[in-house]
Amino acid sequence: FFYQTQVTKGDTPTMSKTASNSENSEQFHLEMGIPLLTIPNAKEACKLAWAAGQIPCLVGVAGIGKSEALKQCAQELSESQGTDYGHRALFAPLMPPEKIQGLPFRCKEDPNVVRTLIDKELWDTVHGTDNGVLVIDEVNRADDDTLKALFVLMSERRTGIFEIPKGWHIACAMNPVGSDYKVNDITSD
Repeated sequence: FFYQTQVTKGDTPTMSKTASNSENSEQFHLEMGIPLLTIPNAKEACKLAWAAGQIPCLVGVAGIGKSEALKQCAQELSESQGTDYGHRALFAPLMPPEKIQGLPFRCKEDPNVVRTLIDKELWDTVHGTDNGVLVIDEVNRADDDTLKALFVLMSERRTGIFEIPKGWHIACAMNPVGSDYKVNDITSD
């Protein structure tokens, strides 16, 4: 699911109201058939997508609050369900694929044994609580190798030995193609 977020009167006061949509952004969303939503509506759409087992992707110009909205979703789920929801944002453009899929190496004691190094912070975050929201931020600005690892993580909920627990939801945020951002067109992948 892709949703474009826009800022209108009545949005949550913590959201930035300075960004505006460009013609290219609007054209992209028209071509993709992506509905325009306010930030509060986008948060509700994300919760509905998760309930249906889908991965929502918020698409909008920089500074309107996509990432903050997803963080607020985790807080709102904590309050509404009476349980702790963790939150972890991965900034895709700065992530090497090894951070997602791990780095295999041969065991020094036994060369027939292969072990995998996993990012400790990511592992501890998603395994530190039963529920949470894992946000892949700026997903369409990642390089091709990182995108491949992220697509496996999103479709399989695992890469190598790293597995996302069942209570964790995945969401993406990205800037639109064709605007003033250096992005990859991932809509056909």
